Amino acid sequence: MDDEYGLIGTYLLWGFEYSSVLGHWADARKRFEKAKQLIKRRPDSYPEERARLLLGLGQVELRVGNLDQARRLLEQSKAIIEEKNLDWLRPAALYFMGQTRKAGRDKDGAKSCFEASLDAVEMRGCPDYVPLNLLELAILASSKRQKVELLKACVKASLERARYIERQVVLRKAGAMLVQFSDPKLVELGRDCLRRADDIEITRAV
Repeated sequence: MDDEYGLIGTYLLWGFEYSSVLGHWADARKRFEKAKQLIKRRPDSYPEERARLLLGLGQVELRVGNLDQARRLLEQSKAIIEEKNLDWLRPAALYFMGQTRKAGRDKDGAKSCFEASLDAVEMRGCPDYVPLNLLELAILASSKRQKVELLKACVKASLERARYIERQVVLRKAGAMLVQFSDPKLVELGRDCLRRADDIEITRAV
């Protein structure tokens, strides 16, 4: 069983931290399906792994445009998270639920999910999703003042804690938005974000 547990963890890790991060969705699906076959042997023994699996598969379906299937998978993952009190995973589930609603043009639903994901971080949830949620809320913000404050918070959070590639994505998107403002300080902040994002790209290429 230890070997089985290790294999499941390996497939999920590679699916999340390698294939999905790089946008290799077909490869991610293969890795998640391998984990799924192992989990199916003893599903009650792996509640956290089941939640992560459904989360990963939901992300894949979201990225390839199967929104209804993505929604179902993410809701199933969220149900396990709530049942088993898997607090660490809650921000991720809510973030991708928000992405699914955003893709379905449900702006209010997306905003509610992103805000709930931020709240979940305060309840022992994974903090990696803070900058991602702040960025999405900045994109959805209707007022200039709110957008600016969210972008500043997003940049700060990304520099404090974010996975490598996600930090680059956040800095690039936030920077592109900030340089559009007329305020020279915001423009300079945006340019700094873009420089930092380029530095990450150079570092990855070395």
